[in-house]
Amino acid sequence: MQPPGGHSVDILLGSFNGEAFLGAQLQSIEAQSFSQWRLIARDDASSDGTVALLEDFRARHPGRVQLLRDDDGRLGAVANFGRLLQHSDAPYAAFCDQDDVWMADKLALGLECMGALEARHGSERPLLVFSDLEVVDRHLETVAASLWCRKQLRPERSRELGALLVDNVVTGCTTLMNHELVRQASPIPEGVLFHDWWVALVAAALGRSAWIERATVRYRQHGYNAAGAGALHLRRVPELLYRAAFDAPAVRAKIRTQFEQMRVFAERYRDQLDDGQRRLIERLLTIPDSKLFGRAVTYARCRALPNSPLHALGLVVMSGDGR
Repeated sequence: MQPPGGHSVDILLGSFNGEAFLGAQLQSIEAQSFSQWRLIARDDASSDGTVALLEDFRARHPGRVQLLRDDDGRLGAVANFGRLLQHSDAPYAAFCDQDDVWMADKLALGLECMGALEARHGSERPLLVFSDLEVVDRHLETVAASLWCRKQLRPERSRELGALLVDNVVTGCTTLMNHELVRQASPIPEGVLFHDWWVALVAAALGRSAWIERATVRYRQHGYNAAGAGALHLRRVPELLYRAAFDAPAVRAKIRTQFEQMRVFAERYRDQLDDGQRRLIERLLTIPDSKLFGRAVTYARCRALPNSPLHALGLVVMSGDGR
């Protein structure tokens, strides 16, 4: 599947103060069995040695590394990855976090799965491939062999727009996108919570997705991640009850940002969504102003309740104004 020349995959690396872990990630990119890649990186105003590591990597791979330079300073993770997305012109693109380690066949497996998806649906539609992850600690020691099992995630929910609007099951560092998805998802507007959630929504509404049922990334957890891999177990009930009792306004505010993302999505793709999709989003957007029973009914009718009972219960209770 590798072209005779050039590159077919843009690896989109967003960095910020990643000196401690970036070297291992760059080594895992060098070790990929699929070699026709280009790295596009943008550093988000780091104060450590991250940029020096990227410059050294570029020197070792002349013509294959593009470092985006601008005067915009710190954008934050979503806008940083959004900027990278706008610079991708390859047939495929893959998000890359600075602190993970890729399995050597990550790109090869993603392209194989993407090829099967294109054979069924064509390359003219937005297409997304993603995978499971192995959760590791800062020293790359295994914490959990499967993030999906640890967090009770069901990858098939990536094809259910109602479920995906409420709970993201796609982890960005595992993704492979075709160029049509990159084009349709760009630029990422303000009001979006996570760049991976956004492209997953675009694929669910306008295209197709597929997944690889094995880990392709060693997902490093070190206490400073933008998103985490915390498990949803019964032992967390006291913590959740405490948050419900003493941090309710903050929790409700965070959940309401998810509904704001729904509004942004509906407005952006209003003319491309079908009638059923528009009605689905309209129903979900009534939830914050509904009473408890009404919220539960709407979530259920829209098939939007998370797979985890604890998560589902917390969402129903906390997505209103306390009624």
